[in-house]
Amino acid sequence: MIDWEKARRSDRVEPLRLVYERVEETHEGLGQLALAELLAETANRALAVIAPRGTGKSTTMRWLTRSIKRQYELWDCITIDGLKKYEDVLTGNQMTLLVDDISKGGTTYSQIMTVLTLGQLCYTGFVVKTTGRTKLCIKEFRGSAIMNFQPLLLEKMIKQPAFDVDIADKVIRYYHIWFPPNPISFDPRGSLPHEYNLRRVEFPEEGKNSKQFWRLVQLLRNELTLARAVEHGIKLCKASALLSGRYKVEPIDVWLVYQVFKPVRFERLLIRREDLEGPAKMDRNIMVLLSLIASFRAYPVKWLLREYKIGMRRLYQIIAKNKRYICILNYEGEKWIGPTLEGRKLLMYLGIWPYEKLVVPMEEVLNDAEEKVKRREKEYKNSKVATA
Repeated sequence: MIDWEKARRSDRVEPLRLVYERVEETHEGLGQLALAELLAETANRALAVIAPRGTGKSTTMRWLTRSIKRQYELWDCITIDGLKKYEDVLTGNQMTLLVDDISKGGTTYSQIMTVLTLGQLCYTGFVVKTTGRTKLCIKEFRGSAIMNFQPLLLEKMIKQPAFDVDIADKVIRYYHIWFPPNPISFDPRGSLPHEYNLRRVEFPEEGKNSKQFWRLVQLLRNELTLARAVEHGIKLCKASALLSGRYKVEPIDVWLVYQVFKPVRFERLLIRREDLEGPAKMDRNIMVLLSLIASFRAYPVKWLLREYKIGMRRLYQIIAKNKRYICILNYEGEKWIGPTLEGRKLLMYLGIWPYEKLVVPMEEVLNDAEEKVKRREKEYKNSKVATA
């Protein structure tokens, strides 16, 4: 959630603000993700959008295809063997690669290798890999890759040595912590004509040395090393300027990139390490729970049990592991999951707490939640009637 009222000179990024507002107008909660994908696509970065099922990843990607102003490939899934077929297309070309669901791409090893390969391809411009069946050779590539996958794949990926060595610094991870409260069948509107030549964009030295830019660097360091955080930060700020029709980075560009990529902070909570190097662990349940709370303020336990097909006992076990941030509330004879005070602080820290103040009467939160849940239930009933 971006508070444009607090921005100085927001008129300098007016095209991006309009894109955000047009997407939010029909698809609440997807505006920030749309900007993240648009900035990464323009900056020729590899971006992994990590979110539970049903959070609008595919909808936003379909929207992005209308804003891409160069050749692109949209795949439902892709593997190394599949990339071999596009070897001639990708070599010496400038384009955007979109993968709607990496998780569908064969075995876990194949999925990880696909992320690794696309990350390296966008970062270095070439990839040469030889497997038991395939030799892949792509050179002089310039472009971006936007990949959707669910937390389950990330959980498998962080256990592999290749994650720290070849993926962590080359692929920006964007955590989309939001369920659209009103499921809508049509795609968001609003596209943005633009170019891709970042070399034309100047980033003044005083801007690179400013406190604001180094604040952005510290944000990106939640998942990147210092050198890579600086590098990716510069490219994203240049993309913001280019998308706004300018060839010089201004403080408003740094502010906007910082606001858009606040959710990268979530990785520090999600991924837990016991050693300085080596495999890590994560609890993917916390992402689903926080997404429901961010979207609906609170969520009925009976809906949660029905949608995820678990029992009450198992839910209590999940809540117990995350009791610092999540609790169960009783309101008018019904049980809800809601945020603790620490949970509210975390959501505010990630930029997705829906209220201006941290301390909000729980009755107000639950009243808002009840209204949103009823609206979602109505949308579901209407969609079923339309389908019938």
